[in-house]
Amino acid sequence: MLNNKTLIALERQNFSRNLFVSLAHFHSLCDIKQEQLIIARLKQDDNAVKDIIEQRQIYVISGILCAVSFLEANINEILDAAKTYIYLPEARPKLEIFKKCEISVIENLAAFKDNLSRKLGTLERYQYALMISNKKPFNNAKAPYQDVDLIFDLRNLLVHYKPEWIESFAEGNSIEKDMQKIEKKLRGKFGLSKSIDEMKPFFPDRCLCYGCIDWVVKSIMIFCDDFFKRMNLVPDFKPSSIININKKGKII
Repeated sequence: MLNNKTLIALERQNFSRNLFVSLAHFHSLCDIKQEQLIIARLKQDDNAVKDIIEQRQIYVISGILCAVSFLEANINEILDAAKTYIYLPEARPKLEIFKKCEISVIENLAAFKDNLSRKLGTLERYQYALMISNKKPFNNAKAPYQDVDLIFDLRNLLVHYKPEWIESFAEGNSIEKDMQKIEKKLRGKFGLSKSIDEMKPFFPDRCLCYGCIDWVVKSIMIFCDDFFKRMNLVPDFKPSSIININKKGKII
């Protein structure tokens, strides 16, 4: 009874799934076929190429924003579920995420202070959840943590963009161009668009391509599946239940 009222239903919306589905959708819109189409039209000197490239960048930007939002929503939902499990026992049948989890882990997650959570960054919350549960935290200098951390850097560049001058130098018949800060961080992480001139800036021109969003999706999936495994959680959904990666590391 709550204030002389009888509880007849208890529902909880997990929005993280919506965010990952959105990411998967933007990934599907910005596929390798679109890159091939751009390259084919470049040979025809088609003026529509610029519009296609801008459209692709919209998909990639949207996907990156959804990816970071998903990660934050996901850890917030897990922490909220733990508090609900401990302090509202009648809700436990709906919280199958903890059906394989030790009660001590749930109690530790439930004790995660809201004021501390607000002070920690999203990835720090994942690490702290592992530590207070006596689980092995991620190595922040290696994948998958390092890759996801770079996705946050890319998201921050999109949200808090500041112009950056790029210097190019000519020496004989060759031209050398300074690398942007984000280029130094992301270099080698994914294949760049072959439809953009190499002398164009890494960000946004060459970076916001199919290779980028493909890397974002894979990094998020690997990170989350690893976290769930370490915590022994059975989430309502896993990113890998929406998108599959084959043995060659390609999304299918």
